[in-house]
Amino acid sequence: MNESPFVSPHEVEGRRILHEAIGRFVVGFELVIAELRGACRLMLERGGLGIKNQLLASIVLARLGAAELTEATGAMYREFCPTDADGASELGRVLKRVDRLREERNRIIHSPWVFDLADRENRSDPFAYSITFDRSRTIGQTVREARFRPSDFDRLTTEATTLQVYGIRLCYCINQSGFSLANELRRPV
Repeated sequence: MNESPFVSPHEVEGRRILHEAIGRFVVGFELVIAELRGACRLMLERGGLGIKNQLLASIVLARLGAAELTEATGAMYREFCPTDADGASELGRVLKRVDRLREERNRIIHSPWVFDLADRENRSDPFAYSITFDRSRTIGQTVREARFRPSDFDRLTTEATTLQVYGIRLCYCINQSGFSLANELRRPV
């Protein structure tokens, strides 16, 4: 961030800290989505798509957003391993966590953020603040407020990293025999 006559160096530093925290979370979330996309691709290829350089698996997955991808992952696993109800159940719990994180990601990405900063003596952390107007079919106009500190974004990044590990475990359970998906998803990260 450049120097400005309107923004103090202290404010520039506070904004930099918040922007970096948001960026780490967004990148972490996209890594989760990449693992789910990889798992779906493996299941499609194991099912016959993608053999002999056919790129059907990539074509099928190319336009799926995060919400559609979590739905596809759960459904495809149930088709790929129809007798693994325990694994599908554990995967369902993980996918719900991905969905909750996606909702947080969407709220963060689509909110207009105003940055407030620590006082001059650094007695408080900088924080990002947002007011978003929304509408509901049942109650009409709503106002959503959000206030995040760098530690809040770091907590979300940690959750994304955990879910990425579960995505990696899903991939190797699909790709190799002898691993129980339920056991792998129950193991601590």
